[in-house]
Amino acid sequence: MEKDDFIKELKRYLPSNYKININGKGRNLIIIRKNIFSTIINLHSIFLKGDKNIIQSIINFIKKNSFYEESKNKLNDFYENNQIKRKVNIKKTFNYKDIHSFLKVIINEIKEKYDQIDFAKLKITWGKYYKNRRRSIRFGSFDRRHDLIRIHPVLDNEKVPDFFIKSVIYHEAAHFIMFCKNHKDRPHNREFHEIVKNIDKDLKTSRIWEKNNKMIFFKY
Repeated sequence: MEKDDFIKELKRYLPSNYKININGKGRNLIIIRKNIFSTIINLHSIFLKGDKNIIQSIINFIKKNSFYEESKNKLNDFYENNQIKRKVNIKKTFNYKDIHSFLKVIINEIKEKYDQIDFAKLKITWGKYYKNRRRSIRFGSFDRRHDLIRIHPVLDNEKVPDFFIKSVIYHEAAHFIMFCKNHKDRPHNREFHEIVKNIDKDLKTSRIWEKNNKMIFFKY
C-alpha cells in the first residue's frame, strides 16, 4: 500500500489530533508519544506491506482496546515474517571446542522429546555478546530471526569443560523450542526453565562450575 493511502486509512479511525509518521529504522514497530496538543505515532515502514487487517491491528494496539494483546502478537508475527533477513556469517573455526559437533549431539539427544520441532533449522556460530567486558559476559544468545545460536568465543578455552559449553547450548536451544511452540517472547518463565531441566542433565554441575571458575572469563 502507498504511504499516503496507508496514513489516510489509519486516520479514518483515529482522533484528528493524532499525527502519523512512517520510517524504516530500528526494531521498534510502534512508538507513541503524547504531548499537550497532539499524539504522535511513529510506525515502522514494514507495515506498508500489510492490508486492512494489519491497519486494524495497529488501531487496536494504539487504542489499547480488548483486542490489544491479540493485535500486538499479530503485528510482531507480521514483522518477523516480512522483514528482510540479512545473511549471517557462520564461524566454524575453533582452537579447542567444536560447538557445531556439540549442537549435532544435543539435537540427536532432544529431538525425540520434542518431535514436533524442526531442529534442522537450528544453526550455531561463534559471536561476542556482552554488556560490559569487565563486569559481565553473555555466553550465548538465540537469534530467532535466523534460528541461530551464538556462543561467545571466550568458551573456546581448554580450561572450560565440554559439559559447561553444552549447558549454554542447551539453554539457547530451549529458547528455540519455546519460540517454535509459542511464537511469543516469554523469556525465562516457568515453562522455559522446565525445558532446560528436561534436556540438560548437567545443569546443576554447570552452575557450580561457573560459580567456582568465573575468573577464567574475566581474564579473557
